[in-house]
Amino acid sequence: MADKKIALAINGRFLAQPVSGVQRYARELIQALDRLLIRANGCAVPSATIWVPTNVRADMLPTGLQALRIEQAGRLTGHLWEQVELPHLARNAVLISLTNSAPLLHARQVVAIHDGAIVEYPGDFKWSYRVWYRGLYAGLRRTPTRFISVSSFAAKEVTRHFGIASNRITVIPNAADHFLGLEPDRTVLDRLRLPEHGYVLAVGGWSRRKNLTMVEQALTGFEGCPTLVVAGGGGSRAFAASKAASLSSSILLDHVSDAAITRSVWFSRPATKASGCHPSKQWHADARLSLRARPRCRRSAKTRPSTAIPTAPRPSPPTSAS
Repeated sequence: MADKKIALAINGRFLAQPVSGVQRYARELIQALDRLLIRANGCAVPSATIWVPTNVRADMLPTGLQALRIEQAGRLTGHLWEQVELPHLARNAVLISLTNSAPLLHARQVVAIHDGAIVEYPGDFKWSYRVWYRGLYAGLRRTPTRFISVSSFAAKEVTRHFGIASNRITVIPNAADHFLGLEPDRTVLDRLRLPEHGYVLAVGGWSRRKNLTMVEQALTGFEGCPTLVVAGGGGSRAFAASKAASLSSSILLDHVSDAAITRSVWFSRPATKASGCHPSKQWHADARLSLRARPRCRRSAKTRPSTAIPTAPRPSPPTSAS
């Protein structure tokens, strides 16, 4: 008996949103899935479609896809499109939703939940956002939905906070391979008036839950501490209730280009969800260990610190959909 072929559909609602970590994860997984399907040559998946609401601009759509087809359809937008129109559009396929949200009324789907932040840090989110997502996850838990998350730590948080059994969650980790092959923006340090070897870069939003205050405190424990540069921002309406981290001497940037990040990555990251213990404690330990291993900075009276404390990126497995 021949193997049954399964049509795939991808929830493309997120393509209307600004690109932060969650949207980046989804975009990179789409590219990885496209490559996998090309190699598979249609042997297991007869069709694969990214369904997108009509309010998504053409310049926001993924480019270079060969196996995945993009279809814009429907009259609604946002949650209404996702809950009302998407289940019908994807009715004959397994639906994949990669950015924390999914329709309740779809029989076969895979949903990514990135963390338990709405429970761990309720003050960082609007009350309506928290109520909606807690209700959504409670509903999805009662369906045959399968789940993915970005690390073992995050998967445990999803189980702890939302009651989703661990055997229903598969870990597909974050990665940084989207930087490979990029031409660095070699003008970014001049524009920011930063010396080439005098800062530590943290990539993420300014919310308190990113533990940036602890990062800054870890750096000030050393003579002539380097400048902390935070690239990220946080313009989502969902985070309007969030208070920014209290940073006294750091440089806060909004979203920057991948090319600028590639040039700037003498990499030091804020707390991540991938560590085995509580992320803030893990980062604090990592920061002190890495800084102790480097020469101490000497602060100039006229310039920012000029001695590098480059911490190389930790290797990550390539993001894939398998």
